[in-house]
Amino acid sequence: MKQTFLTLLFVATILTTSAQNPLVLSKVYHNEIGVNVTGTIFQLLSSQQRLEAFVNPTYYLTYRRLFKPGNIRIAVGGSLKEREVLARFPEDRNKYYDKSYHLVYRIGWEFYSDLSNRWQVFYGLDFRTVFVYQKNDAYSQNTLFARGRESNSQSYGVAPILGFRLFISKRLSISTEASFFFNYSQSYSRRFFTPIIVGLPPLPDIEDPKTRSFYTTFSSPASVYLTFDL
Repeated sequence: MKQTFLTLLFVATILTTSAQNPLVLSKVYHNEIGVNVTGTIFQLLSSQQRLEAFVNPTYYLTYRRLFKPGNIRIAVGGSLKEREVLARFPEDRNKYYDKSYHLVYRIGWEFYSDLSNRWQVFYGLDFRTVFVYQKNDAYSQNTLFARGRESNSQSYGVAPILGFRLFISKRLSISTEASFFFNYSQSYSRRFFTPIIVGLPPLPDIEDPKTRSFYTTFSSPASVYLTFDL
């Protein structure tokens, strides 16, 4: 409810400001910022409390540099987690943690065409990079060792995009888009062992072979962005 209230307050403030300052509408703006409001809209329209794809979208913030023939487009998203993993045995004095982060960003160029006074279609090409890192010091524990796992991966892709925008006012709009990514990915992982008993000799790490893959990803127009020109 707090997120919903803040979003609605933000929209109301912008609309009020635009209505009270008619001279602002004559200015030319070259920057646009946006925020993903899909989770807020979903909570307003549905009685369910959580939907993972909406609450945790791929991109949280967007930016556009506006030009006459087209726009530079940038977006970023991600997550960060760290929690302590409790030891299972009283004699174990080690500290264990489960850590991970996920970072995704894209940059591209889009063209646009006005369908009417309020509707606009945009299309273009994006380049995307994804970084994922995970480390769990003790995903499994026995009386001798705590088994840990560490992995990281990078993904690079290119995608054509197609989207639609609805102008609420001269500076405020909502948009959604679809994309089809061609991705190249490489990943690495290892397993390691932490002695539980003091003086117990350590075991060597087990490194898994590096993997490389090529795959495609379709992103449907399920996310909604609230954008504002600056």
